Amino acid sequence: MGCENYRQYDSRWASKRYAGDTMAGSGCGPTAVANIVHQLPTTVADYIEGIGGTVPGSGTIWSFIDTALDHYGYNGQQLNGGSLYGTRGSSAEQRWKSAMLTGKYYAVLLMGPGVFTRGGHYITITQYDGSRCYVHDPASAARDGWHPWSDFAGCVKVFYLTDKKDATGGDTKPTQDENIYTFGVEQIDVGSVGIYVLLGQEILIPRGYNTGGLDRSYGPLMEAAVRAYQKSRGFLAVDGSLGQATWADLLALPKRNGMYVIKQIKAGDNGVEVLLLQEILSARGYYKGALDWNFGPQTEAALRQYQAERGLKLDGVAGPETWKDLIAL
Repeated sequence: MGCENYRQYDSRWASKRYAGDTMAGSGCGPTAVANIVHQLPTTVADYIEGIGGTVPGSGTIWSFIDTALDHYGYNGQQLNGGSLYGTRGSSAEQRWKSAMLTGKYYAVLLMGPGVFTRGGHYITITQYDGSRCYVHDPASAARDGWHPWSDFAGCVKVFYLTDKKDATGGDTKPTQDENIYTFGVEQIDVGSVGIYVLLGQEILIPRGYNTGGLDRSYGPLMEAAVRAYQKSRGFLAVDGSLGQATWADLLALPKRNGMYVIKQIKAGDNGVEVLLLQEILSARGYYKGALDWNFGPQTEAALRQYQAERGLKLDGVAGPETWKDLIAL
């Protein structure tokens, strides 16, 4: 059983409303997913909208592609959080290529300006042979077929993988599950208290937003901080609530089976996990350096101090046990 090859502009659903637009205009996300999960694009679109996975005028929220794949039993994995547009040879790209070469995966790519789009566009990938990708493009039959990697290099915003149901044998996970920590979040808003509020405060305060301190209480200052953040992003609903879309943008972490995934990090590493570590340690007074996404000597020293005070293994490595203590979710 291979992939479908649906078009978002198919006359059967082109005029259906989706994300404040039509399927023809903004339905590439659900159509790319539908190609893999063997559901009609309208069915996937209804599911994504039903769980708040769209932004009017902007289409499908990045983190809801793997959520939709999960919903239909295909183990969706978003390999990067922030956009990689303009970046070549990232760790996410290398993991994606290695996994695709096994023949056990289909994929969705969110493309930026280039061969496939002038803005943002989801496409389905059925094969990668080491130098080319086979594309099912929801918006263009003319762009279907084999494309050299040069058509993708530096133009991919987000890499996704999903189980290939017609693959046989072997472990379908491209990475080992040891040395990762997974967690979920809940929607919080004015009146909420507890650990989810604390996590939001620990991220927002180092970014310059006044939440009223690390008091675990979602009061007027926290609401104002969330609204300011949402407004600054330009595509989030400015409602002052920390819902799934705002969490996904704030954390910018990859997800698996609906859970956020944090890998083990150590000196010399960089990326969104390092940023989150720096933010939490900064908010708690351990880290005094810049939020530079780089795990350098200052980050390691701050982490070692935290580990010592918390009675954790004193190795300067942010592994599963340290992450569990830091995030406590």
